[in-house]
Amino acid sequence: KLLEAQASRPLSPQIHTWLCCALRHLISMFLKNQGLMPLALTLATLLVFFCAGARAEGADGLYQNLSSFIDTNRQLLLQLGSTPEPAVVPLAFPCELIENSAEPPVSVHKLRPSDINVVASLGDSITAAFGAEARNVLQLFNEYRGVSWSGGGVDSYQSVVTMPNILKSFNSKLFGYAIGTGGPKSENAVFNIAVTGAVAQDVPLQAERLVTMIKASTAVDWFKDWKLVTLWIGGNDLCAVCNDNATYSAEKYQTHIQTSLDILQQIPRVFVNLVSIMDITRLHELQMGLCDSFHKTVCPCVQNSDSTRAIVRNTAQLYQKAAENIAAMSRYQTDTFAVVVQPFFLNTQIPRLPDGNLDRSFFAPDCFHFAGKAHAAAAVGLWNNMLQAQGSKSLVWGLNELPKCPTKQQPYLCTATNNCGASSAVRSLKPTGHEAPAPSMTVEQRTMVGLALVLLVAVPIAIFAYLRYRSRAAAEYTPLPGSATPFSITSV
Repeated sequence: KLLEAQASRPLSPQIHTWLCCALRHLISMFLKNQGLMPLALTLATLLVFFCAGARAEGADGLYQNLSSFIDTNRQLLLQLGSTPEPAVVPLAFPCELIENSAEPPVSVHKLRPSDINVVASLGDSITAAFGAEARNVLQLFNEYRGVSWSGGGVDSYQSVVTMPNILKSFNSKLFGYAIGTGGPKSENAVFNIAVTGAVAQDVPLQAERLVTMIKASTAVDWFKDWKLVTLWIGGNDLCAVCNDNATYSAEKYQTHIQTSLDILQQIPRVFVNLVSIMDITRLHELQMGLCDSFHKTVCPCVQNSDSTRAIVRNTAQLYQKAAENIAAMSRYQTDTFAVVVQPFFLNTQIPRLPDGNLDRSFFAPDCFHFAGKAHAAAAVGLWNNMLQAQGSKSLVWGLNELPKCPTKQQPYLCTATNNCGASSAVRSLKPTGHEAPAPSMTVEQRTMVGLALVLLVAVPIAIFAYLRYRSRAAAEYTPLPGSATPFSITSV
């Protein structure tokens, strides 16, 4: 409306300049009060389009004015939603490097970390590391794939904690991790091809693209190399489920994941991390500053009301159960292809500061996407789940934890078959951390047990009765004169 008014009845340059100056002062004043941050953002939008858009001739003129305006007011705009630069503390790798397999294993159930040659990741904006290193709203729309928890590999574990960087400590020839910023088709992305905004129905296309890319890559031995693929999806589905339950139902979610895994089975030698979705309604707790405004735009089903949050929470639990159902299917548990549910997000909570307030430094300026600290915690959580037995996996991310180390006694990544040397009984994963009750016996099993007990009792009784009868018969026997040796049980 302001731009239309300015076009029909232009303000004098003096009044226009005075209004822009007043807006800048108001924004600076409101930035000092966290409670007024949403108002500061609104005024900043007005400032940009009114003060930069005035007297712009066409789209090119507006673009030039906006660019000039942002350069002039950069320091003011950088303060909007800004977070402090995190301190980088060099980390020593905690694990002793055990010897590699003499030859690449033929079974996924005997796979050591050092045997992994290729990593890849599928998913949405969290895996793409959207806004992961953003310190303000101007940097929010970059995808910092190199620091992604499951698909980034910039630098090393000592400076950037990601799952591929942990894996690189065991195999320096690892390939496929992202190395910088850019979209899913950028050169820096490599095999981190997660797409911002993706939902479950988009993952089969990502899987098809990954198959094509790996097959075409000269850096990958299609048949011989072991590949580790991490799949995490469902956040955007949950953000929309309150408005379209049919499209984002748990049944559709499971179908899309199964379709994706069926496509991935075209690739020889694959270990799949199927990461359980978290209950994203916990993000509603983040209300400070611009968080509320961003959440209404990014994830309305979480921000709208208690009733919509209940829908999201229930659907998240159904998605989690769907992942368990998929991993339990025999078709996804072969010698060269294994799907393992990694549940570390199930009970993960937003970290808190010593004073009890939520620690916003784990999130990007939009209070939704992960910042670097959250990517590091997720990376350790994922890695530790990979080395934990079924039923003993951690249900929280690796906050303030070190990566677990494989041992000479148990050097393999955990699957449902090798189970890391733990009990062979595989327990169902529950968000509450409680074990599922042991299944009761079927009618056929009870019948067999009953027959076995009957035989166990009846057979000794029959033998005892038979021997007693023979013994009595021998005692009552009277030999005829001149007959042979008397009847004896022992001679029979």
